[in-house]
Amino acid sequence: MHPLAISQYKQPEIKLVASGAAADVVGAGLDRISPADRDVVLQAFPRLGFKSELVATCAEVARRHSASTKGTFMRDIGERKLTDFRPPNICDAIDHSPFSE
Repeated sequence: MHPLAISQYKQPEIKLVASGAAADVVGAGLDRISPADRDVVLQAFPRLGFKSELVATCAEVARRHSASTKGTFMRDIGERKLTDFRPPNICDAIDHSPFSE
């Protein structure tokens, strides 16, 4: 739930994890942390290829579970990083409906 917008309206722990993940993944809110404090954190916890590893891991999950990517950032990663990514689409459901025109 933490990557979903609704997390901002959930328990404080969920909101905290969501805010931390947003800062870690896309840099959201880093303007509220001094550069010196960021340097201390990054010295203690180096990124070690975090961005590329995160995207690769998410792409693998999207490959294995394409239906679960609906409405999430995982769909974006699947579309960008997987050449054979074909998540379910409402057009497919309409095309396969038992009703004629």
